[in-house]
Amino acid sequence: MAGGGKETPRQKMIGMMYLVLTALLALNVSAEVLEAFGNISNGLDETIIVAEEKNGDMYSLISQRVSSAGDDENAKLVGQRMSEVQAITKKLDDYLDGLKKDMVETDTDQTYDDYLKGVPGEYGPKEKLVNQKNIDVPTRLLVEKGTNPTNGGEDLMKMINETRVALVDLFDGLSVTKNDPEYKKNLDNKLTLRASDYPNEKEKAKQDWEYKTFNGIPCGAAIALLTKYQNDLKNAEGEVLKSMLEAISEGKIEVKQLVPVVKVKKSALAVGEELDAEIFMAAQIGGVTPVIVVDGKEIDIDPVTGRGIFKRKTSSQGTKSLPVNISVKNTKTGEMTDYSAAIEFDVFKAPAIISADKMNVVYQGLDNPVSISVPGFEPSQINATVSPGGIGVLKKVSPGKYSLTITKRDQKGININVSVRLPDGSSKSMGSQNFRTLKVPSPSPSLNGNGGGTMSTGALKAVKIVSVTLENFVFEGIRYKVTNFDYMYKPSRGNLIRGSEKSNNMPNQLKAAFANAKRGDFLVISGIQASAPGLGKIDVAGSLVYNIQ
Repeated sequence: MAGGGKETPRQKMIGMMYLVLTALLALNVSAEVLEAFGNISNGLDETIIVAEEKNGDMYSLISQRVSSAGDDENAKLVGQRMSEVQAITKKLDDYLDGLKKDMVETDTDQTYDDYLKGVPGEYGPKEKLVNQKNIDVPTRLLVEKGTNPTNGGEDLMKMINETRVALVDLFDGLSVTKNDPEYKKNLDNKLTLRASDYPNEKEKAKQDWEYKTFNGIPCGAAIALLTKYQNDLKNAEGEVLKSMLEAISEGKIEVKQLVPVVKVKKSALAVGEELDAEIFMAAQIGGVTPVIVVDGKEIDIDPVTGRGIFKRKTSSQGTKSLPVNISVKNTKTGEMTDYSAAIEFDVFKAPAIISADKMNVVYQGLDNPVSISVPGFEPSQINATVSPGGIGVLKKVSPGKYSLTITKRDQKGININVSVRLPDGSSKSMGSQNFRTLKVPSPSPSLNGNGGGTMSTGALKAVKIVSVTLENFVFEGIRYKVTNFDYMYKPSRGNLIRGSEKSNNMPNQLKAAFANAKRGDFLVISGIQASAPGLGKIDVAGSLVYNIQ
Protein backbone atom coordinates (compact mmCIF):
# COMPACT_ATOMS: atom_id res chain seq x y z
CA MET A 1 0.00 0.00 0.00
CA ALA A 2 1.44 3.41 -1.08
CA GLY A 3 2.47 5.51 1.92
CA GLY A 4 1.82 2.60 4.34
CA GLY A 5 -1.56 4.07 5.39
CA LYS A 6 -4.80 2.31 6.32
CA GLU A 7 -6.69 0.53 3.46
CA THR A 8 -9.91 2.12 2.25
CA PRO A 9 -13.10 -0.04 1.93
CA ARG A 10 -12.64 0.06 -1.88
CA GLN A 11 -9.06 -1.21 -1.62
CA LYS A 12 -10.16 -4.01 0.74
CA MET A 13 -12.86 -5.04 -1.77
CA ILE A 14 -10.34 -5.07 -4.64
CA GLY A 15 -7.95 -7.22 -2.59
CA MET A 16 -10.74 -9.67 -1.71
CA MET A 17 -11.80 -9.95 -5.40
CA TYR A 18 -8.17 -10.66 -6.38
CA LEU A 19 -7.98 -13.52 -3.87
CA VAL A 20 -11.26 -15.00 -5.12
CA LEU A 21 -10.13 -14.72 -8.76
CA THR A 22 -6.82 -16.45 -7.94
CA ALA A 23 -8.67 -19.33 -6.28
CA LEU A 24 -11.02 -19.68 -9.26
CA LEU A 25 -8.06 -19.79 -11.67
CA ALA A 26 -6.45 -22.53 -9.57
CA LEU A 27 -9.64 -24.57 -9.78
CA ASN A 28 -10.10 -24.01 -13.51
CA VAL A 29 -8.21 -27.09 -14.70
CA SER A 30 -9.08 -27.69 -18.35
CA ALA A 31 -11.21 -30.68 -19.31
CA GLU A 32 -8.53 -31.69 -21.84
CA VAL A 33 -5.85 -31.97 -19.13
CA LEU A 34 -8.18 -33.96 -16.86
CA GLU A 35 -9.04 -36.25 -19.75
CA ALA A 36 -5.31 -36.74 -20.36
CA PHE A 37 -4.82 -37.91 -16.78
CA GLY A 38 -7.70 -40.38 -17.25
CA ASN A 39 -6.08 -41.70 -20.44
CA ILE A 40 -2.76 -42.05 -18.62
CA SER A 41 -4.40 -44.09 -15.84
CA ASN A 42 -6.09 -46.37 -18.39
CA GLY A 43 -2.87 -46.80 -20.37
CA LEU A 44 -0.98 -47.68 -17.19
CA ASP A 45 -3.69 -50.20 -16.25
CA GLU A 46 -3.19 -51.93 -19.62
CA THR A 47 0.58 -51.99 -19.08
CA ILE A 48 0.07 -53.43 -15.58
CA ILE A 49 -2.06 -56.27 -17.02
CA VAL A 50 0.74 -57.17 -19.47
CA ALA A 51 3.32 -57.06 -16.64
CA GLU A 52 1.16 -59.30 -14.42
CA GLU A 53 0.93 -61.91 -17.21
CA LYS A 54 4.71 -61.88 -17.69
CA ASN A 55 5.29 -62.10 -13.93
CA GLY A 56 2.87 -65.05 -13.73
CA ASP A 57 4.88 -66.89 -16.39
CA MET A 58 8.07 -66.10 -14.49
CA TYR A 59 6.66 -67.55 -11.23
CA SER A 60 5.82 -70.79 -13.09
CA LEU A 61 9.25 -70.97 -14.73
CA ILE A 62 11.08 -70.44 -11.42
CA SER A 63 8.96 -73.15 -9.78
CA GLN A 64 9.87 -75.57 -12.58
CA ARG A 65 13.57 -74.74 -12.31
CA VAL A 66 13.54 -75.15 -8.51
CA SER A 67 11.76 -78.50 -8.82
CA SER A 68 14.23 -79.79 -11.40
CA ALA A 69 17.21 -78.70 -9.23
CA GLY A 70 16.53 -81.52 -6.76
CA ASP A 71 18.40 -81.16 -3.45
CA ASP A 72 20.32 -78.02 -4.44
CA GLU A 73 20.18 -75.82 -1.32
CA ASN A 74 20.56 -72.53 -3.23
CA ALA A 75 17.62 -73.44 -5.51
CA LYS A 76 15.47 -74.40 -2.52
CA LEU A 77 16.22 -71.03 -0.90
CA VAL A 78 15.29 -69.24 -4.14
CA GLY A 79 11.96 -71.11 -4.13
CA GLN A 80 11.25 -69.96 -0.56
CA ARG A 81 12.14 -66.34 -1.35
CA MET A 82 10.01 -66.40 -4.50
CA SER A 83 6.91 -67.12 -2.42
CA GLU A 84 7.71 -64.05 -0.30
CA VAL A 85 7.79 -61.76 -3.36
CA GLN A 86 4.02 -62.00 -3.87
CA ALA A 87 3.28 -61.26 -0.20
CA ILE A 88 5.57 -58.22 -0.18
CA THR A 89 4.23 -56.70 -3.39
CA LYS A 90 0.59 -57.47 -2.57
CA LYS A 91 0.78 -55.43 0.64
CA LEU A 92 1.83 -52.24 -1.20
CA ASP A 93 -0.49 -52.89 -4.15
CA ASP A 94 -3.47 -53.27 -1.77
CA TYR A 95 -2.47 -50.07 0.04
CA LEU A 96 -2.26 -48.10 -3.23
CA ASP A 97 -5.60 -49.52 -4.32
CA GLY A 98 -7.10 -48.47 -0.98
CA LEU A 99 -5.83 -44.91 -1.47
CA LYS A 100 -7.41 -44.83 -4.94
CA LYS A 101 -10.69 -46.06 -3.43
CA ASP A 102 -10.63 -43.29 -0.81
CA MET A 103 -9.76 -40.76 -3.53
CA VAL A 104 -12.78 -41.81 -5.61
CA GLU A 105 -15.35 -42.07 -2.83
CA THR A 106 -14.46 -39.03 -0.66
CA ASP A 107 -16.92 -36.12 -1.07
CA THR A 108 -18.91 -37.91 -3.83
CA ASP A 109 -21.63 -40.51 -4.23
CA GLN A 110 -19.51 -42.53 -6.69
CA THR A 111 -18.38 -45.95 -5.46
CA TYR A 112 -15.03 -47.46 -6.33
CA ASP A 113 -16.76 -50.38 -8.05
CA ASP A 114 -18.68 -47.97 -10.30
CA TYR A 115 -15.40 -46.17 -11.10
CA LEU A 116 -13.72 -49.44 -12.10
CA LYS A 117 -16.65 -50.44 -14.31
CA GLY A 118 -16.21 -47.17 -16.20
CA VAL A 119 -17.00 -47.15 -19.90
CA PRO A 120 -16.24 -49.87 -22.52
CA GLY A 121 -12.80 -49.78 -24.13
CA GLU A 122 -10.88 -51.85 -26.68
CA TYR A 123 -8.80 -53.65 -24.04
CA GLY A 124 -11.45 -53.64 -21.27
CA PRO A 125 -13.38 -51.05 -19.25
CA LYS A 126 -11.86 -47.57 -18.97
CA GLU A 127 -12.23 -45.93 -15.56
CA LYS A 128 -14.43 -42.83 -15.40
CA LEU A 129 -13.89 -40.50 -12.43
CA VAL A 130 -16.76 -38.21 -11.39
CA ASN A 131 -14.82 -35.95 -9.03
CA GLN A 132 -11.87 -35.24 -11.37
CA LYS A 133 -11.35 -31.56 -10.55
CA ASN A 134 -11.39 -31.79 -6.76
CA ILE A 135 -8.01 -30.54 -5.49
CA ASP A 136 -8.96 -30.73 -1.81
CA VAL A 137 -9.25 -34.52 -1.48
CA PRO A 138 -5.64 -35.44 -2.48
CA THR A 139 -4.27 -32.76 -0.14
CA ARG A 140 -6.52 -33.88 2.72
CA LEU A 141 -5.74 -37.61 2.30
CA LEU A 142 -2.02 -37.46 1.57
CA VAL A 143 -0.59 -34.11 2.74
CA GLU A 144 -2.49 -32.85 5.80
CA LYS A 145 -1.79 -34.60 9.12
CA GLY A 146 -4.88 -33.54 11.07
CA THR A 147 -4.72 -35.23 14.48
CA ASN A 148 -2.41 -38.03 13.26
CA PRO A 149 1.38 -38.05 13.89
CA THR A 150 1.97 -38.63 10.16
CA ASN A 151 0.02 -37.95 6.96
CA GLY A 152 -1.02 -40.47 4.32
CA GLY A 153 1.75 -39.40 1.98
CA GLU A 154 4.45 -40.02 4.60
CA ASP A 155 3.05 -43.50 5.20
CA LEU A 156 2.97 -44.16 1.45
CA MET A 157 6.56 -42.97 0.93
CA LYS A 158 7.75 -45.15 3.80
CA MET A 159 5.91 -48.19 2.43
CA ILE A 160 7.26 -47.66 -1.12
CA ASN A 161 10.86 -47.55 0.05
CA GLU A 162 10.43 -50.37 2.58
CA THR A 163 8.93 -52.56 -0.15
CA ARG A 164 11.92 -51.96 -2.45
CA VAL A 165 14.38 -52.72 0.36
CA ALA A 166 12.42 -55.87 1.35
CA LEU A 167 12.52 -57.16 -2.24
CA VAL A 168 16.27 -56.59 -2.50
CA ASP A 169 16.89 -58.19 0.92
CA LEU A 170 15.32 -61.42 -0.38
CA PHE A 171 18.69 -62.09 -2.06
CA ASP A 172 20.55 -62.31 1.28
CA GLY A 173 22.19 -65.72 1.57
CA LEU A 174 21.83 -66.62 -2.11
CA SER A 175 24.91 -67.59 -4.09
CA VAL A 176 24.72 -64.47 -6.26
CA THR A 177 25.24 -62.16 -3.27
CA LYS A 178 27.99 -64.36 -1.86
CA ASN A 179 29.88 -64.19 -5.16
CA ASP A 180 29.20 -60.49 -5.81
CA PRO A 181 29.18 -58.07 -2.81
CA GLU A 182 27.74 -55.30 -5.03
CA TYR A 183 24.84 -57.45 -6.31
CA LYS A 184 22.15 -56.04 -3.99
CA LYS A 185 23.25 -52.45 -4.60
CA ASN A 186 23.15 -52.95 -8.37
CA LEU A 187 19.72 -54.57 -8.17
CA ASP A 188 18.40 -51.72 -6.01
CA ASN A 189 19.58 -49.20 -8.62
CA LYS A 190 17.60 -51.04 -11.31
CA LEU A 191 14.28 -50.67 -9.46
CA THR A 192 12.24 -47.52 -10.19
CA LEU A 193 10.05 -48.12 -7.12
CA ARG A 194 11.26 -45.29 -4.88
CA ALA A 195 10.20 -41.99 -3.29
CA SER A 196 12.39 -39.32 -1.66
CA ASP A 197 12.13 -35.83 -0.24
CA TYR A 198 13.51 -32.64 -1.84
CA PRO A 199 16.05 -31.26 0.68
CA ASN A 200 17.26 -28.53 -1.70
CA GLU A 201 13.93 -26.66 -1.65
CA LYS A 202 14.11 -23.39 0.31
CA GLU A 203 10.64 -23.69 1.89
CA LYS A 204 10.51 -26.49 4.47
CA ALA A 205 7.01 -27.62 3.45
CA LYS A 206 8.12 -28.05 -0.16
CA GLN A 207 10.96 -30.33 0.94
CA ASP A 208 8.46 -33.11 1.69
CA TRP A 209 7.85 -35.67 -1.07
CA GLU A 210 4.12 -35.86 -0.36
CA TYR A 211 3.75 -32.06 -0.59
CA LYS A 212 5.63 -31.83 -3.89
CA THR A 213 3.74 -34.81 -5.30
CA PHE A 214 0.13 -34.45 -4.13
CA ASN A 215 -0.52 -30.98 -2.73
CA GLY A 216 -3.20 -29.04 -4.63
CA ILE A 217 -3.46 -31.42 -7.61
CA PRO A 218 -6.80 -32.69 -9.01
CA CYS A 219 -8.13 -36.13 -8.06
CA GLY A 220 -7.64 -37.33 -11.64
CA ALA A 221 -3.93 -36.49 -11.51
CA ALA A 222 -3.52 -38.07 -8.06
CA ILE A 223 -5.08 -41.35 -9.21
CA ALA A 224 -2.81 -41.37 -12.28
CA LEU A 225 0.22 -40.97 -9.98
CA LEU A 226 -0.94 -43.77 -7.66
CA THR A 227 -1.45 -46.01 -10.71
CA LYS A 228 2.05 -45.08 -11.87
CA TYR A 229 3.46 -46.40 -8.57
CA GLN A 230 1.45 -49.61 -9.05
CA ASN A 231 3.12 -49.95 -12.45
CA ASP A 232 6.55 -49.34 -10.87
CA LEU A 233 5.70 -52.07 -8.35
CA LYS A 234 4.88 -54.62 -11.08
CA ASN A 235 8.10 -53.74 -12.93
CA ALA A 236 10.11 -54.15 -9.72
CA GLU A 237 8.43 -57.52 -9.12
CA GLY A 238 9.39 -58.63 -12.64
CA GLU A 239 13.02 -57.50 -12.24
CA VAL A 240 13.33 -59.36 -8.93
CA LEU A 241 11.83 -62.55 -10.41
CA LYS A 242 14.18 -62.33 -13.40
CA SER A 243 17.14 -62.01 -11.03
CA MET A 244 15.90 -64.97 -8.96
CA LEU A 245 15.68 -67.11 -12.09
CA GLU A 246 19.30 -66.27 -12.86
CA ALA A 247 20.27 -66.98 -9.24
CA ILE A 248 19.11 -70.62 -9.49
CA SER A 249 21.77 -71.59 -12.03
CA GLU A 250 24.55 -69.44 -10.57
CA GLY A 251 27.84 -71.21 -11.13
CA LYS A 252 26.44 -74.57 -12.29
CA ILE A 253 24.85 -76.36 -15.21
CA GLU A 254 21.21 -76.93 -14.27
CA VAL A 255 19.39 -80.09 -15.32
CA LYS A 256 16.00 -78.86 -16.49
CA GLN A 257 14.53 -82.27 -17.29
CA LEU A 258 15.40 -85.75 -18.53
CA VAL A 259 14.49 -86.54 -22.13
CA PRO A 260 14.51 -89.89 -23.97
CA VAL A 261 16.88 -90.14 -26.92
CA VAL A 262 16.76 -92.73 -29.71
CA LYS A 263 19.90 -92.70 -31.88
CA VAL A 264 19.55 -94.76 -35.04
CA LYS A 265 22.89 -95.70 -36.63
CA LYS A 266 21.40 -95.62 -40.12
CA SER A 267 18.26 -93.63 -40.96
CA ALA A 268 17.42 -95.46 -44.21
CA LEU A 269 17.38 -99.24 -44.57
CA ALA A 270 16.99 -101.71 -47.40
CA VAL A 271 14.59 -104.65 -47.05
CA GLY A 272 16.30 -107.38 -44.96
CA GLU A 273 18.91 -105.01 -43.49
CA GLU A 274 19.40 -104.94 -39.68
CA LEU A 275 18.19 -101.95 -37.63
CA ASP A 276 20.87 -100.73 -35.17
CA ALA A 277 19.82 -98.11 -32.54
CA GLU A 278 20.98 -96.75 -29.16
CA ILE A 279 18.22 -95.79 -26.67
CA PHE A 280 19.00 -93.80 -23.50
CA MET A 281 17.99 -90.88 -21.23
CA ALA A 282 19.69 -87.50 -21.64
CA ALA A 283 19.69 -84.46 -19.36
CA GLN A 284 18.33 -81.23 -20.85
CA ILE A 285 20.19 -78.29 -19.31
CA GLY A 286 18.44 -75.10 -18.23
CA GLY A 287 19.69 -71.59 -17.50
CA VAL A 288 22.57 -72.01 -19.99
CA THR A 289 22.23 -71.61 -23.75
CA PRO A 290 24.74 -73.76 -25.67
CA VAL A 291 26.51 -72.77 -28.89
CA ILE A 292 25.91 -75.38 -31.59
CA VAL A 293 27.88 -75.51 -34.84
CA VAL A 294 26.85 -77.90 -37.64
CA ASP A 295 29.18 -78.38 -40.61
CA GLY A 296 31.07 -75.20 -39.70
CA LYS A 297 28.00 -72.97 -39.30
CA GLU A 298 26.40 -71.84 -36.01
CA ILE A 299 22.67 -72.67 -35.85
CA ASP A 300 19.67 -71.13 -34.04
CA ILE A 301 18.76 -72.23 -30.51
CA ASP A 302 15.22 -72.56 -29.16
CA PRO A 303 15.32 -70.26 -26.07
CA VAL A 304 12.79 -72.42 -24.17
CA THR A 305 14.17 -75.93 -24.74
CA GLY A 306 17.81 -75.06 -25.45
CA ARG A 307 17.73 -77.34 -28.48
CA GLY A 308 19.38 -76.49 -31.78
CA ILE A 309 17.27 -76.05 -34.89
CA PHE A 310 19.00 -77.29 -38.05
CA LYS A 311 17.51 -77.30 -41.55
CA ARG A 312 19.17 -77.88 -44.90
CA LYS A 313 17.95 -78.95 -48.30
CA THR A 314 19.72 -81.97 -49.74
CA SER A 315 21.06 -81.84 -53.28
CA SER A 316 22.15 -85.39 -54.02
CA GLN A 317 21.47 -89.00 -53.04
CA GLY A 318 23.73 -91.14 -50.85
CA THR A 319 25.04 -91.50 -47.28
CA LYS A 320 25.85 -88.14 -45.62
CA SER A 321 27.68 -87.13 -42.43
CA LEU A 322 27.80 -83.61 -40.98
CA PRO A 323 30.16 -82.76 -38.04
CA VAL A 324 28.53 -81.22 -34.94
CA ASN A 325 30.22 -79.27 -32.12
CA ILE A 326 28.33 -78.20 -28.96
CA SER A 327 29.97 -75.64 -26.62
CA VAL A 328 28.63 -75.08 -23.08
CA LYS A 329 29.75 -72.16 -20.90
CA ASN A 330 30.39 -72.53 -17.17
CA THR A 331 28.51 -69.53 -15.71
CA LYS A 332 30.92 -69.24 -12.80
CA THR A 333 34.33 -69.62 -14.50
CA GLY A 334 33.31 -68.44 -17.99
CA GLU A 335 35.16 -71.39 -19.57
CA MET A 336 33.68 -73.21 -22.59
CA THR A 337 33.54 -77.01 -22.81
CA ASP A 338 33.24 -78.59 -26.28
CA TYR A 339 31.37 -81.80 -27.16
CA SER A 340 31.65 -83.41 -30.62
CA ALA A 341 29.08 -85.47 -32.54
CA ALA A 342 27.85 -86.06 -36.09
CA ILE A 343 24.58 -86.08 -38.05
CA GLU A 344 24.44 -89.16 -40.27
CA PHE A 345 21.66 -89.75 -42.80
CA ASP A 346 20.83 -91.17 -46.21
CA VAL A 347 19.24 -89.18 -49.03
CA PHE A 348 16.86 -90.93 -51.42
CA LYS A 349 13.99 -90.09 -53.72
CA ALA A 350 10.62 -89.65 -51.96
CA PRO A 351 6.94 -88.98 -52.78
CA ALA A 352 5.52 -85.46 -53.10
CA ILE A 353 7.37 -82.94 -50.94
CA ILE A 354 5.31 -79.99 -49.68
CA SER A 355 6.89 -77.56 -47.24
CA ALA A 356 6.12 -74.05 -46.06
CA ASP A 357 9.52 -72.34 -46.11
CA LYS A 358 8.68 -70.48 -42.87
CA MET A 359 7.84 -73.42 -40.53
CA ASN A 360 4.58 -75.42 -40.56
CA VAL A 361 2.26 -72.43 -40.38
CA VAL A 362 1.04 -69.79 -42.83
CA TYR A 363 0.11 -66.22 -41.92
CA GLN A 364 -2.95 -64.24 -42.91
CA GLY A 365 -2.19 -61.20 -45.08
CA LEU A 366 1.32 -62.30 -46.09
CA ASP A 367 2.75 -63.97 -49.20
CA ASN A 368 3.79 -67.29 -47.62
CA PRO A 369 6.55 -69.03 -49.67
CA VAL A 370 5.87 -72.75 -50.29
CA SER A 371 8.10 -75.31 -52.01
CA ILE A 372 6.43 -78.24 -53.84
CA SER A 373 8.21 -81.05 -55.70
CA VAL A 374 7.56 -84.66 -56.71
CA PRO A 375 10.66 -86.79 -57.42
CA GLY A 376 10.60 -88.13 -60.97
CA PHE A 377 8.34 -85.39 -62.33
CA GLU A 378 9.13 -82.02 -63.84
CA PRO A 379 7.66 -78.91 -62.16
CA SER A 380 5.51 -78.37 -65.26
CA GLN A 381 3.81 -81.73 -64.60
CA ILE A 382 2.81 -80.80 -61.03
CA ASN A 383 -0.57 -79.29 -60.15
CA ALA A 384 -1.22 -77.81 -56.67
CA THR A 385 -4.50 -76.58 -55.17
CA VAL A 386 -5.76 -75.52 -51.73
CA SER A 387 -8.78 -76.59 -49.69
CA PRO A 388 -11.23 -75.68 -48.31
CA GLY A 389 -12.03 -73.14 -50.98
CA GLY A 390 -12.43 -69.45 -50.30
CA ILE A 391 -9.80 -69.06 -47.54
CA GLY A 392 -6.64 -68.78 -49.62
CA VAL A 393 -4.99 -68.41 -53.00
CA LEU A 394 -1.97 -70.44 -54.18
CA LYS A 395 0.08 -68.86 -56.99
CA LYS A 396 3.04 -70.33 -58.85
CA VAL A 397 5.98 -67.90 -58.91
CA SER A 398 8.71 -70.14 -60.40
CA PRO A 399 9.37 -73.87 -61.01
CA GLY A 400 8.71 -75.62 -57.68
CA LYS A 401 8.08 -72.33 -55.85
CA TYR A 402 4.65 -71.03 -54.86
CA SER A 403 3.13 -68.15 -52.90
CA LEU A 404 0.19 -68.84 -50.58
CA THR A 405 -1.99 -65.90 -49.49
CA ILE A 406 -4.53 -66.48 -46.68
CA THR A 407 -7.63 -64.29 -46.95
CA LYS A 408 -9.32 -65.61 -43.80
CA ARG A 409 -8.42 -68.04 -41.02
CA ASP A 410 -9.87 -71.52 -40.50
CA GLN A 411 -9.53 -73.44 -37.23
CA LYS A 412 -8.83 -76.64 -39.16
CA GLY A 413 -6.07 -74.94 -41.17
CA ILE A 414 -5.56 -75.09 -44.93
CA ASN A 415 -4.58 -78.08 -47.08
CA ILE A 416 -2.23 -78.01 -50.07
CA ASN A 417 -3.15 -80.87 -52.42
CA VAL A 418 -0.66 -82.12 -55.04
CA SER A 419 -1.27 -84.19 -58.16
CA VAL A 420 0.82 -84.98 -61.24
CA ARG A 421 -0.02 -85.36 -64.92
CA LEU A 422 0.96 -88.79 -66.22
CA PRO A 423 2.28 -89.44 -69.76
CA ASP A 424 -1.15 -90.76 -70.86
CA GLY A 425 -2.75 -87.45 -69.85
CA SER A 426 -4.44 -88.75 -66.70
CA SER A 427 -3.96 -87.23 -63.25
CA LYS A 428 -2.72 -88.95 -60.10
CA SER A 429 -2.90 -87.60 -56.51
CA MET A 430 0.46 -87.55 -54.75
CA GLY A 431 -0.69 -86.45 -51.29
CA SER A 432 -1.57 -83.33 -49.29
CA GLN A 433 -0.20 -81.34 -46.38
CA ASN A 434 -2.11 -79.38 -43.72
CA PHE A 435 -0.82 -76.05 -42.40
CA ARG A 436 -2.09 -73.99 -39.48
CA THR A 437 -3.30 -70.48 -40.28
CA LEU A 438 -2.28 -67.70 -37.91
CA LYS A 439 -2.51 -63.92 -37.68
CA VAL A 440 0.69 -61.89 -37.78
CA PRO A 441 1.59 -61.17 -34.10
CA SER A 442 1.27 -57.67 -32.70
CA PRO A 443 4.50 -55.63 -32.75
CA SER A 444 6.20 -54.27 -29.61
CA PRO A 445 6.71 -50.50 -29.20
CA SER A 446 9.94 -48.87 -28.02
CA LEU A 447 12.01 -45.67 -28.02
CA ASN A 448 15.43 -46.49 -29.47
CA GLY A 449 14.98 -50.11 -28.33
CA ASN A 450 13.89 -49.21 -24.77
CA GLY A 451 10.48 -50.78 -24.07
CA GLY A 452 9.73 -48.84 -20.89
CA GLY A 453 10.92 -48.48 -17.29
CA THR A 454 13.85 -46.11 -16.85
CA MET A 455 15.72 -43.92 -19.34
CA SER A 456 18.68 -41.63 -18.83
CA THR A 457 18.49 -37.97 -19.84
CA GLY A 458 21.18 -38.60 -22.44
CA ALA A 459 19.23 -41.48 -24.00
CA LEU A 460 16.05 -39.40 -23.97
CA LYS A 461 17.70 -36.54 -25.87
CA ALA A 462 18.62 -39.00 -28.64
CA VAL A 463 15.01 -40.14 -29.17
CA LYS A 464 13.60 -38.98 -32.51
CA ILE A 465 10.80 -41.45 -33.33
CA VAL A 466 8.45 -44.05 -31.82
CA SER A 467 9.26 -47.51 -33.23
CA VAL A 468 7.46 -50.86 -33.31
CA THR A 469 9.11 -54.18 -34.16
CA LEU A 470 8.11 -57.80 -34.63
CA GLU A 471 10.39 -59.72 -32.28
CA ASN A 472 11.63 -63.20 -33.30
CA PHE A 473 9.17 -63.39 -36.22
CA VAL A 474 10.04 -65.98 -38.87
CA PHE A 475 9.35 -63.63 -41.78
CA GLU A 476 11.94 -61.05 -42.70
CA GLY A 477 11.06 -57.72 -44.24
CA ILE A 478 7.79 -57.14 -42.34
CA ARG A 479 8.10 -53.52 -41.26
CA TYR A 480 5.44 -51.80 -39.16
CA LYS A 481 5.57 -48.02 -38.99
CA VAL A 482 3.90 -45.90 -36.32
CA THR A 483 1.18 -43.69 -37.82
CA ASN A 484 0.02 -41.81 -34.71
CA PHE A 485 0.36 -41.72 -30.93
CA ASP A 486 -0.59 -39.70 -27.84
CA TYR A 487 2.00 -38.31 -25.47
CA MET A 488 2.26 -36.82 -21.99
CA TYR A 489 5.47 -35.39 -20.52
CA LYS A 490 5.56 -34.18 -16.89
CA PRO A 491 8.80 -32.41 -15.92
CA SER A 492 9.75 -32.68 -12.24
CA ARG A 493 9.44 -28.91 -12.32
CA GLY A 494 7.28 -27.29 -14.92
CA ASN A 495 3.99 -27.60 -16.72
CA LEU A 496 2.47 -30.75 -18.18
CA ILE A 497 3.04 -31.25 -21.93
CA ARG A 498 0.49 -33.38 -23.78
CA GLY A 499 -0.86 -33.89 -27.27
CA SER A 500 -1.17 -36.23 -30.24
CA GLU A 501 1.10 -36.84 -33.22
CA LYS A 502 0.00 -38.26 -36.59
CA SER A 503 3.37 -39.72 -37.56
CA ASN A 504 6.19 -41.65 -35.91
CA ASN A 505 8.24 -38.49 -35.27
CA MET A 506 8.57 -36.74 -31.95
CA PRO A 507 6.84 -33.31 -32.11
CA ASN A 508 8.92 -30.19 -31.63
CA GLN A 509 7.54 -29.43 -28.17
CA LEU A 510 8.67 -32.87 -26.95
CA LYS A 511 12.09 -32.45 -28.56
CA ALA A 512 12.47 -29.15 -26.72
CA ALA A 513 11.41 -30.81 -23.44
CA PHE A 514 13.85 -33.70 -24.02
CA ALA A 515 16.68 -31.22 -24.54
CA ASN A 516 16.07 -29.87 -21.02
CA ALA A 517 15.21 -33.22 -19.38
CA LYS A 518 15.95 -33.64 -15.68
CA ARG A 519 16.03 -36.58 -13.32
CA GLY A 520 12.49 -37.22 -12.01
CA ASP A 521 10.71 -36.32 -15.27
CA PHE A 522 7.91 -38.67 -16.38
CA LEU A 523 7.02 -39.65 -19.99
CA VAL A 524 4.07 -41.68 -21.28
CA ILE A 525 3.51 -42.66 -24.94
CA SER A 526 0.04 -44.20 -25.42
CA GLY A 527 -2.65 -44.78 -28.02
CA ILE A 528 -0.04 -46.08 -30.48
CA GLN A 529 -1.21 -47.13 -33.94
CA ALA A 530 0.93 -48.64 -36.69
CA SER A 531 0.55 -50.02 -40.20
CA ALA A 532 2.40 -52.38 -42.54
CA PRO A 533 1.95 -53.11 -46.26
CA GLY A 534 -0.77 -55.72 -46.79
CA LEU A 535 -1.66 -55.81 -43.08
CA GLY A 536 -3.39 -52.43 -42.66
CA LYS A 537 -3.54 -50.31 -39.52
CA ILE A 538 -3.56 -51.87 -36.03
CA ASP A 539 -3.79 -50.64 -32.43
CA VAL A 540 -0.60 -51.51 -30.51
CA ALA A 541 -1.48 -52.84 -27.04
CA GLY A 542 -0.13 -51.15 -23.92
CA SER A 543 1.75 -47.90 -23.34
CA LEU A 544 5.40 -46.84 -23.02
CA VAL A 545 6.09 -45.46 -19.52
CA TYR A 546 9.47 -43.99 -18.54
CA ASN A 547 10.96 -42.58 -15.37
CA ILE A 548 13.81 -40.27 -16.39
CA GLN A 549 16.95 -40.95 -14.36
